[in-house]
Amino acid sequence: MINKRLIIENYVISNKESLYRIAFAYAKNREDALDIVQDSILKAFKSSHNLKSPEAIKTWYYRILTHTAIDFMRKNKKYVLSDDNFISDDKGEFDNYENID
Repeated sequence: MINKRLIIENYVISNKESLYRIAFAYAKNREDALDIVQDSILKAFKSSHNLKSPEAIKTWYYRILTHTAIDFMRKNKKYVLSDDNFISDDKGEFDNYENID
């Protein structure tokens, strides 16, 4: 019997840089990308029974990684707060233009 956990472990170790780059493309920062990779490794180990054949490890793990990244970004939305102040004229006067029509 094939040890699927060992196959996953070897795949992750030999492709760690590319997995990080994929996660970074989603997260846009180092810490979140590392969290995504770590979570995807854990999910892969937990669902190793779903890996049908060792030849499919690349696409199988890629799906886990991208879904983990999307879930992570959805769960940890980062909101950009903006100031609700309006730009106003220093004089406080309205512009009066004559109607040229």
